[in-house]
Amino acid sequence: MTILSKLRNNRLMASSLVVLSIAIGVSSPAHAQIIVNDDRTDPVQTNGEDITIENEGTITVDTEGPALVLNSDNNIVNSGSVTIEDVSNAVGVSLEGGENRNYTQSGSVNVNETFEVTSTDSDPASDGPFAEGTGRIGILISGSSPFEGNVELTSTSSVNIEGTDSFGINLTNTSINQEGLIGDLTTGGAITVRGARSSAINVSSGIIGDFTNTSTINGQGEGTRGINIDADIQGGFVNSGGVSLTGYRSLGRPTISGNFSSNSREQITAEDILQAGSAITINANISEGIHLDDGISDVLDDNGNQTFDSNGNVIRSSGTPSTVVQNGSAPAILIGNSVNSILIGNVAQITDPNNTLYEADLQYAFVNQGGIQSNGVYDDIDATALLINNTVLNQGINNTGQMTATAYVAPQELTDVDGWIALLNFSDHVLEDMKSIDLDSFFVMGGELSELGWRTFSPD
Repeated sequence: MTILSKLRNNRLMASSLVVLSIAIGVSSPAHAQIIVNDDRTDPVQTNGEDITIENEGTITVDTEGPALVLNSDNNIVNSGSVTIEDVSNAVGVSLEGGENRNYTQSGSVNVNETFEVTSTDSDPASDGPFAEGTGRIGILISGSSPFEGNVELTSTSSVNIEGTDSFGINLTNTSINQEGLIGDLTTGGAITVRGARSSAINVSSGIIGDFTNTSTINGQGEGTRGINIDADIQGGFVNSGGVSLTGYRSLGRPTISGNFSSNSREQITAEDILQAGSAITINANISEGIHLDDGISDVLDDNGNQTFDSNGNVIRSSGTPSTVVQNGSAPAILIGNSVNSILIGNVAQITDPNNTLYEADLQYAFVNQGGIQSNGVYDDIDATALLINNTVLNQGINNTGQMTATAYVAPQELTDVDGWIALLNFSDHVLEDMKSIDLDSFFVMGGELSELGWRTFSPD
């Protein structure tokens, strides 16, 4: 019997626990219910009651909110939508610290604006900020005590944030050196942030539990970050989602052109190539490692047990592997800093090779089974897939996936002082092809050089 990853192990354990609870008749205490199946324009709070927002239910407020609040020992299930539009410093969902509470979302949280980026000068590219408002938060987990329970965003969930200095999910805490979440943080679906210095997921207060991301994260803006971990995780961090970051307005590599177009290199200005922060930043200890998962999971039966083929092999299904994409000069994944050293423990918690659940590929602190990609896109922009500073990686790194970095150097005009390379007697269509990809900047070619009878000359 083999379990490939912590993510898959957790799924197996969760399924087994559900079955066990049913078998022995364990049930949770009943709570009064608030059912939202209509359109609400006032904030909704638990205040001692569970809240269920059904698919057709909406909460739309025009104040700073929060629009939805968990402030008691209760649960919220959000299958509908929570929306705040054109309000700065707004909070969509507030999860306050306390015991015995859970938040599950399969619906949407939108804290955005009607502002549209436009062009303010004669070139065709958009100008100005990506967002106008500021200080917006989709889901805030905070309080003077830890949130004791699980926070889960399922595969159909979405969080959409537009604003500078904003957050899709922000785990923070008002008390110094106190954990913010005692439970698991599981983020699926899609999380989008647009605006300078914003973060899709920010962990600035500790977690006693696991942080698993399966969501598709997209961020755009100067200094914007995807997943930012600044507080310790006493558990593991697993990513099997896609995280993509950029500060650029366009990801198409420009060309040299006499035409006035947004993809012409001559029209690129500083505000077109703003630099985002890293797609994943880790500046804290993680006791059970960093695992960029391959998306392969065990196929379980109705009782939550592994299934096997006729040869006794575990049956597995292939999902979407972890992908981390950085378009810009910041490292796609940045671990550690020059100020404080951090420790990353082993991904695998079973270290005995004789154990049937032992996995050799996971006996490392950093395991990449997916893809990490860094693209400079524009000329003279650095590209770095992985940068590690001042970090102790227990048992090191295992990379069975892909890490790529692509950067471009601007063409340089050659002079006689520098020396040059001449291309003689090339066909016109070949010369045109070379010019289309800027190779003419590196060689002397065409003109009289195409008329030389070079085969009749001998070396000087």
